[in-house]
Amino acid sequence: MSQLPPANLEHFSTQFLTCLERRQLSPCTVYARRRQLHRFLKFCRTRFIASPAQLTRDVLHAYQHSLCEHRTIANLPLKPGTVQHLLVGVNTFLAWLVREQILAANPLLGIEMPRKGRNLPRAVL
Repeated sequence: MSQLPPANLEHFSTQFLTCLERRQLSPCTVYARRRQLHRFLKFCRTRFIASPAQLTRDVLHAYQHSLCEHRTIANLPLKPGTVQHLLVGVNTFLAWLVREQILAANPLLGIEMPRKGRNLPRAVL
């Protein structure tokens, strides 16, 4: 009798990253997704979230809030572009879970992403 693999977030994240590598995405993209997922999974572990079924809109709002509240070594908040970058990686993972029919819907859909500020052109200054 064969044993089924554990259906937890760690297992699925490994499958997701393997899928990205098989699709021959840039090593930089795969590295970025790995780091983004590592941070998200660390958040999930601290809240005892182990299964994709536990990923709700409230959990993702809490993750987004934790990113906005996070302080760097210099005691500065993360910039909106950094928060957006981290959420895009999680969104890509969740979309893959939906495509693989592990999740019925992406709980991150409909959550407003932080907006990057725009700088004025140098010619205006």
